[in-house]
Amino acid sequence: MKLAVLYALTALVPSAFSHCLITGAYGNANHKIRSYGIGLLEDTNRRVDSRVDGQRDCTVFSDPAMTPNGSGARQRKCTLCLAGFDTECGACRGVENCQKCPLYDTNCSKCRKRHLPGCGRTYYASGSKYYVVDHPELKGTDPARPFYNSAYIHTANWIEWLREKGKIPIVTAGGWLWVTMFQQTTDGAGPYYCMLDQAGKGEEWVNMTVPVVSPGIQGASPCNNQNWEWPLKLPQDLKCTGEYGALKNVCLAKCFNDAPNGPFGGCIAFQQVESGPDMDKEPRSFETNPKCRGFQYRLPISDGQIRFLAGDDSIGAVAKAYIRDMLKPGK
Repeated sequence: MKLAVLYALTALVPSAFSHCLITGAYGNANHKIRSYGIGLLEDTNRRVDSRVDGQRDCTVFSDPAMTPNGSGARQRKCTLCLAGFDTECGACRGVENCQKCPLYDTNCSKCRKRHLPGCGRTYYASGSKYYVVDHPELKGTDPARPFYNSAYIHTANWIEWLREKGKIPIVTAGGWLWVTMFQQTTDGAGPYYCMLDQAGKGEEWVNMTVPVVSPGIQGASPCNNQNWEWPLKLPQDLKCTGEYGALKNVCLAKCFNDAPNGPFGGCIAFQQVESGPDMDKEPRSFETNPKCRGFQYRLPISDGQIRFLAGDDSIGAVAKAYIRDMLKPGK
């Protein structure tokens, strides 16, 4: 979707909102019908890595998407919270209600809900029908972009828009759905997981098998920006029952990583049909154990750099060792 958005470039700051997102999808019944994750904005400049530009339409399956001040950065606005949370992750030190603090830890499960029904949130939001503002108190956190960080994706309206644009992939029972996941930042890494909702509402998810093992641990890796691709095998007894206006037999697939400041990823709406011009074709070849084409970091790498690339101040020893091992020559 191309939306007219006026925004000024801002300096890139250490942010808890970095990501991966679904930039491509098509079904086995017709390879020419191409789509992408619900909520993706076609005019987003992926070469710019700030939260208000290249990261604005990343789907995060948590509420809220970011800290209440909208930055995801540690800034001196709430001095009682600079040290973060207590060891029980219960509240900002000295602050009774951690959600009132602009710097509360987005990794804290008590202050953030993960994997809610639906297709998630994006930092970008507007007053249009494609977003539902449920946090109006956050509309003033970014004066230049008054709706940012305040809404979740209106799944039904997005699906209707995709239908109008001819961007609903079609599949058959026992077929497959091709997924292209773009890792834009170091905490948008794998491993990736996928789920299926045959009711097409984003409320009844069941696990699917992802046939690739993309590099990463807890959603973090030092890989350069790159695509990870795979076909999702669909059940032989697939029965998509979702209805959106004139569009019938709709399913949803959700793919995501497990970044503690995420999860990041996206939803794909697709339609089940009886037949199609490509229904008997196998998916194109893919790597089951893909490798990074390059790295954004080199050895030696400090613990502080690892915490930054992971977007996780509490990343543990096992994950640190994994990331350092990835950077060894020959890996």
